[in-house]
Amino acid sequence: LIIGPAYQKNLSIVTKLYGKNNNKTIISPLSKNSNVLKHGTNIFQIIPPKKLQIKKISDFVLKKYKKERVLILAQKKDEKYVKEYRSIFKKDQRRVKACLFSDLNTITRDTICKFLSKHNYLILTPSSDRSFVSKLISVLGTIDTSMIVFGLHNWKSFENLDVETLMKLNVHFPDPFYFDYNDVVNKRFLSLYKQKFNAISDKYAQVAFNQIMYFCINKGVYDFKRYYARGGQVNHKFPIVKYQDYSITKLK
Repeated sequence: LIIGPAYQKNLSIVTKLYGKNNNKTIISPLSKNSNVLKHGTNIFQIIPPKKLQIKKISDFVLKKYKKERVLILAQKKDEKYVKEYRSIFKKDQRRVKACLFSDLNTITRDTICKFLSKHNYLILTPSSDRSFVSKLISVLGTIDTSMIVFGLHNWKSFENLDVETLMKLNVHFPDPFYFDYNDVVNKRFLSLYKQKFNAISDKYAQVAFNQIMYFCINKGVYDFKRYYARGGQVNHKFPIVKYQDYSITKLK
């Protein structure tokens, strides 16, 4: 069992060396780039690519929200993901509006308000760019319209985002690293970690624990499916979560 390396460039070297060795299992623990999966069938990626996250969000929205209007706010460089959203919603005969921004200076309250009216809105943002997301969330926070914002998994790592604003905007996102603190096994892990290291476990320790539980003793929170016909597999089991009461809550 080979976990990592964490960085894409180093991971690519390992997968090229051992990707076709059926006696080895390689885990891509932190990367969302699926190119390494082309190097062999025994490679497993924890973080779903953006396309899978968009599919998960779309399914969630179509199931839970029937009457709200949908607005996509994105960078022009992410236009292909806007088309991905449009394609999914079109199949369900759901109308979608979109606003693409060329740079950060064009993200203004007036620009966004032109797309809004006195309705409840779902804002879909397929961006993983910290600067873009930070500016967008800041501007959306000044608008009084009722909305629910859907982002991507890496928004969780943007520590500069204001939690009060994230709660006000009902920010949702897919979270392949979700850790259930109420789970009995997880509680045991947290207790043992604190005893051994005299510290509270961080997110990377929790991610590592989940991966070891799955790959070493076949217990865990993942569901892998083949991503390329002759390549590796990607995790398809990850919840939608939201910011609530100053914490992250898993949604059903």
